[in-house]
Amino acid sequence: MTALNKISNRPIEFSGIGGEKMKEQGLNSFFPISDLSVIGISEIL
Repeated sequence: MTALNKISNRPIEFSGIGGEKMKEQGLNSFFPISDLSVIGISEIL
């Protein structure tokens, strides 16, 4: 994200799912990445 912003001639909007460092770079997060954290097979099913 940092590199893309450096080479771009205009502002870039980032949207998706990411962590705190990405949000600090300007990411418009759909929801907290912690919502995706799973451990084990039972959480997936």
